[in-house]
Amino acid sequence: MVTLFKEPIEILDKISSDRKSEMTEWQLSFLCGLIKESRPQKLVEIGVAAGGTTAVILNCIKLLELDTQVNSIDISEMLYSDQSLKTGYLAEQAVKVLDDIVNFKLYTGGISAEFLEEIGKEIDFLILDTMHVMPGELLDFLACLPFLKEGSIVVLHDILLHHLTYSDDAYATQLLLDTVVAEKIIDIDPSEKCGYPNIGAFKITRDTKKYIANVFNALLVTWQYVLSEKQVKLYRNFYSKYYEKKYSEIFDTAVQFNQATIEKKYQLLYQNKISEFCSVYQMIQQIKGFNIYIYGCGSFGQELKGILEGCGINICGFIVSDVIEREGISYNPYYLSEIDFNENEDVILVGVDKALEGEVQELLSYRGINHYILLGDIVCNFLRRWRMN
Repeated sequence: MVTLFKEPIEILDKISSDRKSEMTEWQLSFLCGLIKESRPQKLVEIGVAAGGTTAVILNCIKLLELDTQVNSIDISEMLYSDQSLKTGYLAEQAVKVLDDIVNFKLYTGGISAEFLEEIGKEIDFLILDTMHVMPGELLDFLACLPFLKEGSIVVLHDILLHHLTYSDDAYATQLLLDTVVAEKIIDIDPSEKCGYPNIGAFKITRDTKKYIANVFNALLVTWQYVLSEKQVKLYRNFYSKYYEKKYSEIFDTAVQFNQATIEKKYQLLYQNKISEFCSVYQMIQQIKGFNIYIYGCGSFGQELKGILEGCGINICGFIVSDVIEREGISYNPYYLSEIDFNENEDVILVGVDKALEGEVQELLSYRGINHYILLGDIVCNFLRRWRMN
């Protein structure tokens, strides 16, 4: 159990108030607790963003009166979320607040493999907080490992991101934590579901390098982005220099597989979008000239209305079942029994989730209404993505 160290977080009140660390107070306290316990001499942080976390780290070093060399790396020179600001600008503010007494250097505009040899070996504390999707943190950890001392601490942020954001692909840090052979450090965060934290760590042992094939083989899991030719060359040359040939060959295989897979994935995505567009277009052509009602006024039906009105099609109103309580519904829907339906002039679009379509069909059939359109899987998928965006 790591003893939380909260005091360093106070630095955030002394720098710009509009942006803070992307870690929670508990996560920062956990990180600072690890620094307090391990008292590192050379710390490397990969993934800086605005630099709020870096500011807390620097304050932690000062409060502990350590002479730690802090090196922070980020691939972007400008802040990913605001191109008018420089990456790490909060860290630079913190350095001024701390009277320039901390040993800090910021590297931007490149991947870790471009700076590690300048930083040098004997790194005893590493923080990985970068892409979170594959291959992300795995690539950087493999680049850093030859420079890490035995017993050094590696901290991984956002190990729960794939659950917290419902993003199926944001599991790179958890995958690294699961595959590396090391002494794992997972504490209980009372603010998270089941207490499982969104930050974890491990300690390098002599077996970490012995079984590093586990992490290299994990690169064969599907990637979410393609490396540039320059990045592939940099990582490949780096691994060839510091690992046995068999490991750089695993990297080559992972690159080849994932380049082909991602290319195919985008081809299928393009084809699906064309199919969706055609289906929506056909539906619009089919309903032109009719009085259009949408059965269902939930979020699904409302967004269908938004799409159609955006295409210049007027909607006469929403319809709901007679058993629905209309009070409080802002769209003032019609009851099904109130519609004097004319098969030659009117059409109903069933704007409910797929699970409810059968029930709606039965109600319409009971009223003798046959002029309705079920949206189908392709149009529904289009609407779901519309809703997510």
